[in-house]
Amino acid sequence: MIFLRNAVSVNFNDRTGLIIVIVMAAAVFAAVIYSFVSYHRRLQSGQGIRDEEAPVLQKYATVLQKEIVKENTGTMYRPEHRVEFRVKFRYEDGTEIDMIVPPDVYEKIPVGFTDLLITQNGEFLDFGERFGR
Repeated sequence: MIFLRNAVSVNFNDRTGLIIVIVMAAAVFAAVIYSFVSYHRRLQSGQGIRDEEAPVLQKYATVLQKEIVKENTGTMYRPEHRVEFRVKFRYEDGTEIDMIVPPDVYEKIPVGFTDLLITQNGEFLDFGERFGR
């Protein structure tokens, strides 16, 4: 601490150093608590978890719209991108859901078409039992 005191030429006393240590420890503690809480919330909601034992949901839905989203993820010197094929469905009860589907499925699903949408953990499995996923 003496070297730091002379190099920066700021007068730190023992109390200031103690306060800095306490603030840093509190920040680390808060980050650990936040990571546990957010992990627990994801577990509760089922997001980010691939569970083969999760129930497979089958509901009739209508295709409302289709959209191809291209997102640039690289840098100016190393450009990269990610393409998502999104389809918006509306269930019979009026709720809507956006799903990312494979490119071959995207091309074969017409807008306005109603059929059985099959999902698991919020992920697309099949539409009309024709893709066999």
